[in-house]
Amino acid sequence: MSNEKEKDMISGNLHKAFAADDLGRRIRLLALGFLACAGVLAVAPAVRAVVLTDAAIFSSNVQGQAYNGLIWNTVGNPPDITDRWNVYFSSSTDINNPVFLNDENNALTSLSIPLTPGQHSFGMYGEATGDHRDSFTLSLYFADHTAQPDISAVAPVNGAPNVFVAASHADGLGLLASDGFVPNANTLSYLEGGLLVTLTEFFWSTDTANHPDLVWPHNQRHSYGPSPYGADFYGQITFDVTRVPEPGALAIFGFGLAVLGLARRRRAA
Repeated sequence: MSNEKEKDMISGNLHKAFAADDLGRRIRLLALGFLACAGVLAVAPAVRAVVLTDAAIFSSNVQGQAYNGLIWNTVGNPPDITDRWNVYFSSSTDINNPVFLNDENNALTSLSIPLTPGQHSFGMYGEATGDHRDSFTLSLYFADHTAQPDISAVAPVNGAPNVFVAASHADGLGLLASDGFVPNANTLSYLEGGLLVTLTEFFWSTDTANHPDLVWPHNQRHSYGPSPYGADFYGQITFDVTRVPEPGALAIFGFGLAVLGLARRRRAA
């Protein structure tokens, strides 16, 4: 073989090697770029809180089918012109020393509770009424949703905090009497903007012998004196709020890993 041919062959091989190495670098950079974008998308949306805006508790069976007519909600009048009794939330779970988060029977009755990553517990007070011995269903509404609950849980009367399941029956009660029956959410979790809110504790107790008298049907007690209905019904809920990647971020992350794997295989070859 002549020297010229040998030089051409060596030059061609070097050119291919450099081209392959350059392609490998580009693929690796592309993959790392996708992974970086996925990381930003996965974390950035979760910095804001998910806001709990309404709640209702009603008498039901073990699947969440409403019956026996008992209900408390966080909707004042108006729009709740039928004046359903109110449930008052407390940021403290000390039953005798609440820190109430809503009040009265108007715009102040609605909730606006930001839930950031971590654990959050709340007490709930409703004026005592009736003798329902089956179950109670909790409906939770986030981000001003009102047509249908985002989380629905059903618990036996006077049960332990961890004895509850997702309410699944189609005949749950809406926030307003005009809503009639609405389907329960059939889930204990709600996902919004990279934050997953999961209900981990719920109970509703009618054991008024061990409860204080702190609310009336349509307001906290304030200076109005003891309620004619006696001590309150009382319950508690706990949320676990965690960050999760958005579906789009997961897709980008998976593509980035695939491309990076391809680059490594080409380099090994």
